[in-house]
Amino acid sequence: MANLLTESIEIYRDDYIKVLCMDEQGAGGAHHLYHIYEVDADVATVEPLTVIKHQEGAILENGVNGCTNEALLAICGHRMECFQKGPFPSHYNANAKIGIDFGKANLEARTRDRKARNVEGQTKA
Repeated sequence: MANLLTESIEIYRDDYIKVLCMDEQGAGGAHHLYHIYEVDADVATVEPLTVIKHQEGAILENGVNGCTNEALLAICGHRMECFQKGPFPSHYNANAKIGIDFGKANLEARTRDRKARNVEGQTKA
């Protein structure tokens, strides 16, 4: 498991929330732990609104221990679909869904490629 950062990294902020990266990069180069807070929250004393823990390490080597990018994209895509069926559909939501679908398709293609090479779920290129 990657070590927690001494000082978190703010990776996103809008008028209402901020997203902080909480851990050092892992062996694959990515971070795994993110906390979401209200924008004005004192992160030293307030519990985060949400914690997102990503899979850390290859599943066959480490077991399932967090969510995947694919799972988060599925959630975002579903929300865009629901917004489009709701009372306020927009071209912004439709275009966001196209981008999400593009991301999902590429991650699925990567998985198919890794399965075909018998390296899926392992720490191998």
